[in-house]
Amino acid sequence: MKKHYPLDWESTQVHQVLIVLGKELNGRRLHPTLLRGFESRTDIIADHITIIRHIPGEQLGRRKGFYQITIEGPRVSGTWNFFSGELEDLANSIGPA
Repeated sequence: MKKHYPLDWESTQVHQVLIVLGKELNGRRLHPTLLRGFESRTDIIADHITIIRHIPGEQLGRRKGFYQITIEGPRVSGTWNFFSGELEDLANSIGPA
């Protein structure tokens, strides 16, 4: 069953990040240890730094954490937060498995 998300990610800069993450996951489950290569990438969006990190729930004082995509650059700067299952589903559905 294909899940529907309220935002068309294809029309955003985050789409490129989701494609690269999907290739990295290659159908696997998302886990913080898989993000070591996403600490500060400059090859996803030209002239921009892309970071994907896991924010543990303990750090936030709650049970569940989340994943955070940050893009910093001259054209786009922003931070997007995703729950684990949501980011995993998006990346695996957009990036080829």
